[in-house]
Amino acid sequence: MRDDAGKVLSEKKFDLAVIQENSAKLFFPVQEKVLKSVKEKFFVYLELTNKKGEVISKNDYFFLIGDQEKASARFKEWKTERVNQENIHGRYGSYYHFFEEFTEQNGKKLESETQTPRAIGF
Repeated sequence: MRDDAGKVLSEKKFDLAVIQENSAKLFFPVQEKVLKSVKEKFFVYLELTNKKGEVISKNDYFFLIGDQEKASARFKEWKTERVNQENIHGRYGSYYHFFEEFTEQNGKKLESETQTPRAIGF
C-alpha cells in the first residue's frame, strides 16, 4: 500500500498453495490502518507470482477516503474533465488518445516493463 505521494505504507507477502483459474475466492482479508497516513486516497498494488517467482498477474487500485459527498462531487468533476478530454481527442474510437504515454504526447513515453498505463486524469 502507498500513500498519495507514493510512499510505501505497508508491504506483505502471503503464500497460497493453489488458486483455481478465474477465481474470485477470498483467501484472506487485507486489513491495514492507513487512513491517518494519507490525505485523500491510497493505493493497493497486488502481484501474483508462481512458484518460480515469475509475475503472472499484477493489479493496482486506488481508494478515496473521507467525506463521501465530497468524493462524489470530485468524481462528477472528473466526469466533466473526462468528457472535455473526449471532446478534444475523440471518443472511444480513438482510445489511445487517453494515454499520453502511448501517443508520446507532452514528452511522455510508456515504459512497458515497469509502468501501468493510466488514462489522462487518473
